[in-house]
Amino acid sequence: MVAALNPAWNVPNSDAHSNAQFEKASILMGEAFLSKLDYYANAWLPARDIVVKALEERHQYDPKGRILHLQQSCPWRVCLFRIPSLL
Repeated sequence: MVAALNPAWNVPNSDAHSNAQFEKASILMGEAFLSKLDYYANAWLPARDIVVKALEERHQYDPKGRILHLQQSCPWRVCLFRIPSLL
């Protein structure tokens, strides 16, 4: 996405244009970063807490711990396999 803001190799370019395109790239990547940060802080981490709790309580539902009961819907797959110490 950032590379697409560079001028084509065969198009004249100026410092002013390069600086303007750099500013666009900075804004684009800043927004992408903040979006990811928001996702991890407000969606992934709370979902991880739900999955960790379900993993800790899994033996209540099955002696071998094969049943994972989530107290609410959440994106569990993205969390489950990143918690190897509890598996």
